[in-house]
Amino acid sequence: MSYPKKAPTGHILEELYAWYSTVGVKGQEEERDDCLERAIAALRDLHSQRFAPCSTHKDWNIESYSNSFNLQQLVTHWRWFTPTGGGGGDLHGIHQQPTMELPTLLILAALFLVFRFVQSRRAAATPMESHGKVANIDNDVIFKALVHSGAAVVDFYATWCGPCRAVAPKVGELSEKYQNVRFVQVDVDKLRGVASEFNVTAMPTFVLMKDGKEVQRIRGADIRALEAGIQAISA
Repeated sequence: MSYPKKAPTGHILEELYAWYSTVGVKGQEEERDDCLERAIAALRDLHSQRFAPCSTHKDWNIESYSNSFNLQQLVTHWRWFTPTGGGGGDLHGIHQQPTMELPTLLILAALFLVFRFVQSRRAAATPMESHGKVANIDNDVIFKALVHSGAAVVDFYATWCGPCRAVAPKVGELSEKYQNVRFVQVDVDKLRGVASEFNVTAMPTFVLMKDGKEVQRIRGADIRALEAGIQAISA
């Protein structure tokens, strides 16, 4: 089992962990874990100031929680929830001093779900705008022809992915700057076969290729890492 290096902060996240230990029917632990992981990831995404990769689940950003770790053991490991706040890892303290009423938490979660759902639907209805010299490919034969030789950057994206849209102008600028490198966009919902072949599980994912072979992969909108990789394959 692996634990994140830094524990999430904030009363809402703490209450989510508390809620985890008090709800759920025997035999449904997996469903409960999945629900909580998604809720935590969604809240982290809401407060994040960085671009995080979108998972293949359209309404959730759960890339960081894909290992399905045991969250109850995670609570014990961090030892946050004790009656005195002084450590000890006693989960009983969660029930004695809650920081937020459960109905309030559920209302916040419900509102957030509605917001994300509406946001994702609106984004899906709007085509991705083209930037720079990036070729948007919707045919696997053309895709293979473009990446078969030379240096190429493949941008795997989805129309409903907010970070994909946000980073697109920067990718367009890079395509103008490095004209000896082909820049190709692939909509994972249209070219599912290509996305599956490259085992793309989060968007945006940038696959840097040289003569048809993958050289490097970058998940998320990390422009610095992307440009460093482009410089390497274009040398």
